[in-house]
Order: sequence, then structure tokens, then C-alpha cells
Amino acid sequence: MSKVQVDTIDTRSGTSTMQIGSTNTSTINIGVSGDTVNIPSGVTIANAGTATGFGDDNAPSFRAYLGSVQAISNTTRTILAFNNDSGTTGGIKAYDTNNAFDTSTYRFTPQTAGYYYAYLYCGLQDLNSGNFYQINLCKNGSADGNKFSQFYIRQNGTDSIYGHTSGVAYLNGSSDYIVAVMQHNHGSNRNTGDTYNTGFGAYRLAGVS
Repeated sequence: MSKVQVDTIDTRSGTSTMQIGSTNTSTINIGVSGDTVNIPSGVTIANAGTATGFGDDNAPSFRAYLGSVQAISNTTRTILAFNNDSGTTGGIKAYDTNNAFDTSTYRFTPQTAGYYYAYLYCGLQDLNSGNFYQINLCKNGSADGNKFSQFYIRQNGTDSIYGHTSGVAYLNGSSDYIVAVMQHNHGSNRNTGDTYNTGFGAYRLAGVS
């Protein structure tokens, strides 16, 4: 390996493009640990390749759906059994970027601290007129006091009913988790609505601390 020491590298007269690396090059290193690579004001960086390691992203994130309808007991706050975080339903893909969603406990427990935007949509079949239905996003349990987002409606007819709710919660990156919860007072068990009209997901709000 040889070393070239100069103060300035420039193109020759009549040439405006400088090529660093050629057919034998696989990796180009600029600087070493502790150095500052300065890009002056007015310079444009044009990227036609793949950029990695720059900035922040919204991971961990996930989206899950119900694999089958779920019976919801009367006047009981019930954690919704979102047990699918892969595949596609209703034309929308399910995913789990960091394996932070547990398909057996139905909890999203990301190991990265931050504020998370979460959303939930799910229906209930054949609710009697005058009865209520609600869905909640809850942090660290299904109790009413743990909810940070809610959709609530009282039925006017006798039909299936659907709702959507979303909210933001801070998760500590170790033990905090989010679950999706449903409750109704129909008088007897009711099933959730069509599985392809269900979704539970969350993603970290990049740059918010």
C-alpha cells in the first residue's frame, strides 16, 4: 500500500469531472474515526445509488391483523388477539421490523425508547341499538386508566359497527408495551368484524425525544 500526501486534488484543465476509484475498487474510505468530513455551503450531493447509515428512521414499527374473528365478552375489557404480523390482508401487508410484536401476548414492546404513533381499527358484529362499543390503545395493560387513545360510539341501529383510533405514547425501550383493547355492553358475547377490516400497528416518531 502506498500513501500520497497533497493539499489539494483537482481535475486537469479542460476536465470538469473527477473520478475516484475505478475497475479495481470495491470500497472507498474517506477519513478515519474522529475526522470531520466537511461539505461546504452551496455544494449539491446527488445520490443515484443506495444510501445507508444516514439520519433516522421510524423503526421499530409493525402492523398486525386478526387471523380469525374473536368473541368479546359482555362488559369486559378484552385484549384483541392480533396474531398475524406477516402476510397480507385486505391488500395491506403486515410486518414487524424488529420482532417487537408478540403474536401470543399481542403486545408491542420495542427495545428502542421514544415516542410512538399507534393506530387500531376493528369492528364488532351485530351490536344492539342503544348499546355502546369502544376500542382503546393502552400502555402497559388493558385497564381503563392505561388507555391513551379511544374510539367510542353508541349504536343507533342493529348492525355491525367499525371504528378507528390512534394516539401517541412514550415507551421506555425495555418494559413498556402497547395493546389493543375492545369493550361493549351488548348483553352477550359478540364477535369482532371481518378480519380483513382489522389492523393494529405502531411506529417510532423519528427525531422526537
